[in-house]
Order: sequence, then structure tokens, then C-alpha cells
Amino acid sequence: MKNSTLKNLAIFSSALFVGASAVYLYSPTFGSHADSSQSAEINLTVGEAMSLSLDKNNLSLTAGVNSFTSGNITATVITNAQYGYTLTLEDVDASSDMTHTNSSISDVLTSTFSGAKTSAQMDNNTWGFSLNATDFYRVPVNGNPAALKRTNSPMTASSEDTIVTFGTKVGNIASGTYADSVLFTVYTNGANGNPSDGTTPTEPGYVSPCDAAAYVSNGILTDPRDGNTYTVNVLKDGKCWMTQNLRIAGETISSANSNLPEGETYTIPTSDIDVFNAVGDEAYDTSAVYVHPDYGGYYTFRVATADWGTTEQTSGNAPKDICPKGWSLPVGGNNGEFISLYYRDYSYDLNQMKSDGGFDLTGQVDTFNHEIKEIGSSGNFWSSTVYETYGLNRGRMAYAFSIYGNSASPSIEYNKYYGFSVRCVAR
Repeated sequence: MKNSTLKNLAIFSSALFVGASAVYLYSPTFGSHADSSQSAEINLTVGEAMSLSLDKNNLSLTAGVNSFTSGNITATVITNAQYGYTLTLEDVDASSDMTHTNSSISDVLTSTFSGAKTSAQMDNNTWGFSLNATDFYRVPVNGNPAALKRTNSPMTASSEDTIVTFGTKVGNIASGTYADSVLFTVYTNGANGNPSDGTTPTEPGYVSPCDAAAYVSNGILTDPRDGNTYTVNVLKDGKCWMTQNLRIAGETISSANSNLPEGETYTIPTSDIDVFNAVGDEAYDTSAVYVHPDYGGYYTFRVATADWGTTEQTSGNAPKDICPKGWSLPVGGNNGEFISLYYRDYSYDLNQMKSDGGFDLTGQVDTFNHEIKEIGSSGNFWSSTVYETYGLNRGRMAYAFSIYGNSASPSIEYNKYYGFSVRCVAR
């Protein structure tokens, strides 16, 4: 059970159920001695009750230029949950910026800093929350709640209060009113001490792998090589993944901005679907790229691995690729990241994995007819790993993650000339 409060008080009522088995006694008695008896069990079920209220639904602060100001909101919880509760805080949407009520003014107060900061340490035009009125943390975006309080046993008092201080450091910024909304939520805990509905709040100041990843800000990866932007997400393996297909083409990349050895450069071919080739021995070494305006880029294995994955490579993982610096292709094969992500972390739940990771059915390049095929029915994503085999196919194949409708093969081998999508994972 969870109970959320933004502006209003909401109370979940409790339920009381009393059940008793019927007692049927029949036996005539003579004198003072009973010759028959029967026991009855009385069962009482007490429903969980939960309420969350805030002492105010609007916190108004006033500050001048180059000053710090703060104020409190008290969250009151009443519950009889036997394993206690978890109280969380998050922004109501995907941004934790305080924006001006006049939409023509672009100034904002951000809440994206890492760790704990005192009022003196906070940068100008930032804001955050504190549980001790001294150490301030950023306000997490919606979907990544921070745990304000955790308990693990029934409440002994009639209620419990948690005081949350919100503070902002104002610099040189346009005058007027800046506003944002936060969401307080209380969850009943399960026997393991975590919210019983599976929510996994983090500790205040927690820095997610995506927040720490190169070139990422507010859940968006901006590729410094061409300016393209990509959404990212922490998947159930705890790693930060791109949730859109890479679409770089025609750029010369270097070790300064890409996953290449020190001092090395590589020129990614320009987008041209007619270059893909599936005929003849030389097809396996084709360098081809096609970027579709809606579905992203399609690359041969050789290009995805920045010219490494030719037929000369008969085993192993590519030491380089076309991902941005600090990112790389996922490892493939039977011990790879795709197979553990699908089988272990998502427990074969393809729909959830597709939802979290944005693994869309973007098809592939038909290397015979030079067109995109199977859009909406399949999705194919290169790994960094060569398929080790012998005979005619030696050096010709690499591992990929493939989705066909409602089924998936997280470790399947394909010819290197296929035009597949590329996803990068942060390292």
C-alpha cells in the first residue's frame, strides 16, 4: 500500500473483519456432569491503515540576490503496518527545475548537484532538501524517489513527523516567482523492510549510474561528436543504457571523444543504404551505415566496432567501437550483458525490458535489396563480441541481441554484413 500527498490530505480507512466458527452442542445432560464438549477458534483480521498529511500545501520563500533562504514542510504519517513504512520525496515530473511563473523568462533554479552541500557550499541558483536543516541534497526527478524515513516495526506513537527543509541559493537571477511541485509518498513495507509494492527508493544524494555517465545531464546523453541527443535509463542490471539507437554517420571520431585507443581516429562512413552488400566473400568486411530519420542508425559489424571487426577477427570482444567516450557496445556471447540482462535481471520479462530499455522493433537493413525490412516485427542490436566458429564461417559472424515480436534471442550469431542497430552502455 502506498499513499501520496502533493496538496491534499488523503486517509486510507482500516477494515475490521471478525469471523467465528459456529458451535453446535447437542447432548442431554443428567445430573451435574457434561459428557460432550467442543472448542471454537475466534479469528480477528485487522486491516492495514495508512494516512499521510502535510502541514502546508504551499511553501513560500523570499530571497534577495546572492542570498540563501529556507523553509520547512512537516509530513505526518499514521499507520499500523506491522513492518513499518517508507516515506519518500520526488519531483512531480521529469525535471526538478524551479521555473519562472512568467514563461517568457528562461532563468531557472536547478537541483542537479551531487552529494550533500551546506548552504555555504551550494552553487548560485540551485535548490534542494534537507533532513537536518544543514546538509542539502538535490530533489530527485519523478520515478526516482529518495527515502526520507524508513521504519521496520509497528508505530508505537499515535503519529510520526518528518520535518523536511527546502533551501535555495539565489544568485543574479531575474526577479519574480519561481515554482516547482514535489511529491511526498508513504509506502507500507514488506517483511524485507522495503516497500511492499516493489518500489526501490534511494538514499538522499544517491547518484545513479546515468547521472554519473559521460555527457549525460537530466537523463539526456548529448553526443559531443555530432550534437545528437539520446534518452538513457538505468536498467535492472544497475547499468546506464542508451534507450535509443545510435545515429552517428559521416564523422571522424577520435580517442578524445570516442571509445578508441589513445591517439587513434576513425572516420565513420556517410549514410548510404546502397553500400550494404551480402554477396561474395568480401561482403563480410563491408563498411556501411544508413541512418533512418525515425529509427536511427544501422551499421555493419565492422563499422560498429570502428573498423576492428573484419573477418580477420575470429574471436574475442572488440577493444573499440563507435560509442561516445565512456560508453561502449555491450558484451555478447553466453556470458555477455545482453543474455544476463534478459535471462537474469528481467527474468524473461521482455515487455518490461523493452519498456525500460526502449528496445524498439526497428528491423534491419535488407542487405540484398538495400531497404529497411521487418520494422515493427523485429529488432536487432550488435554486441561487441565475435562468434567463434570454424570452417567456412570462421571470422564471418558476431553476436547480437534479437527480438522477434514477443520473443527474444539475447545471444544469437549473425553475419557481419548485416545492418543492425547500436546501443551503448556507460562504463
